[in-house]
Amino acid sequence: MQPWQPLLRLLQPKSIAYVCIGILLVMSIVFAHGRQPAPLHSPEFYAPFWPSVSPRAIRYQTTQREISLIAISWNLLGTILIVKFDLVTNLMRWTKRLKRAHSPITSQSLLELIDIAGSIIAFTLTMWFWNTPLGIASWYHERLSGFGVEPIRAWLHDNLMNELFGLLVIPLFWAGFSIVRRFEKSWWYLIWLLMIPVLFGVTVLQPVLIAPRFNSYTSLPGSTLKSKIIQLSKQSGAKNVDVYIEDTSIRTTHVNAYVTGIGPSARVVINDTALKQLDDDEILAMVGHELGHYREHHILVGFFTGVIGLGVFFWGLHCLLPARVPASTRTSINNNIDARLIPRIYLWIALFLLIQAPVESGISRILEHRADAYGLRLTHLHEATARLMKGFAERDFTDPDPPAFLHFWFGSHPTLHERIVFALDNRD
Repeated sequence: MQPWQPLLRLLQPKSIAYVCIGILLVMSIVFAHGRQPAPLHSPEFYAPFWPSVSPRAIRYQTTQREISLIAISWNLLGTILIVKFDLVTNLMRWTKRLKRAHSPITSQSLLELIDIAGSIIAFTLTMWFWNTPLGIASWYHERLSGFGVEPIRAWLHDNLMNELFGLLVIPLFWAGFSIVRRFEKSWWYLIWLLMIPVLFGVTVLQPVLIAPRFNSYTSLPGSTLKSKIIQLSKQSGAKNVDVYIEDTSIRTTHVNAYVTGIGPSARVVINDTALKQLDDDEILAMVGHELGHYREHHILVGFFTGVIGLGVFFWGLHCLLPARVPASTRTSINNNIDARLIPRIYLWIALFLLIQAPVESGISRILEHRADAYGLRLTHLHEATARLMKGFAERDFTDPDPPAFLHFWFGSHPTLHERIVFALDNRD
C-alpha cells in the first residue's frame, strides 16, 4: 500500500461528510444554546436602545439553532446513504427496463437526457422525503413560537415548488456530461463558462419569474411614506427602482426587507409585516439600508463572488473525479454516464457549500456593514436604525449577540449589538 493511500481515503467525500456531521452535532450541543446578551459598554449612552432578551426568546434561539444544525447534518447523512447503497443506480435499472419495453425513442442523446432526468428526479424525491421531517419540525417551531401562520398544506406546497424549480438543473447536467465526454482535461473550465450566463440569468429573472410563484408583489401605494422613499431613491441615484410590498404575512409575522434583481428587474422589496409593525422612520431606515445595497451594486458583487465560487468548485471536482470514482462503478447510463456520479456530485455540492460558508458569510457581513453605513449617511436616522435593530431582537427574537463561532461560520450580518453601537456612535 502506498503511504498516501490512507490520506486519500480520509479525503474522500464520505469521510469528510462524516467529520462535518460530527462537528455540526457537537456545535448543536455546545454552541447552539441561547444566553443573555453581553453587558452594555456604557449604560447611560446605549440603554434606551439596548434590547431586552426574554427567556422565551432565548428558548426560541436555542431551538432554532439546534434544528438548523441538525438539519444540515441530516441532509449530509441522507446523501451519504444514497451514495453508499446506490439507491439512484437501482432505481435507474428499473426505469431502463421500463424504457426498453415501452419507449419508441431511438436517439442516443435523448435517451441520455431521459436517464439523467430520471436519476435527478429519483435523488430529489428521495431527499425530499428524507428532509421533510426536519422541515416540519422547523415549521412547527415557528408556529409554536407565534411567528408562523402558514398552514401545513401551504408549507408542503411551497416545499414541493422549491424542489420542482431545483429540477431545472436537468438540462445543465445533460450539457455538463456531454462536455466531460468531449473535453477530458478542460471540461471543468468550459462548464464554468457555461454556468456564468446561467447564474446571471437566474439573478435577473428570479424576481420576475420565480419569486411571484410564492408571493404576490404590489407597488407601494401613494402616501407620505412613499414620497419620502422616492426622495431617498433619487438621492441614492436609484431613480428607476420601484419599491414593492411582499405579502409575507401569509407565512410569518417576521419583519424584513431586501433588494433583488439586476437592471430592469432591480427592486426594493418590503415585507407587508414591516408596514404593519414599524413606524415610518424605521421603515425609511430599512429602505436606506437596502438602497445602500443597490447603490454599491452588492447584487453584482454577489454575482461575481458566486462566479468565483463556481470556478473553485468545478476545479475541485476536476481534481476529485478521476481519483474518487472507483472502477467498480463503471456500470453507466448508456455506457457513457455513471449513474452514481449524480448523488456524488450533490454530496460534493453540499460539502462545498458548508466548507466555504465562512468565506461567504464574511463577505456578506462586510456588504451588510457597508449598506448600514450608506443608509445612515443617506437618511441620518441613527436612532430609528438603533430602534429597528432593537425590535429585531425583542419582536422577532433575533439573537443580538450570537455565539461567536456560529456567527463566524454562518452569520450573514453584523450582530445586532454591533449594528446598534455603530448607528449610535456615528450620530451627526
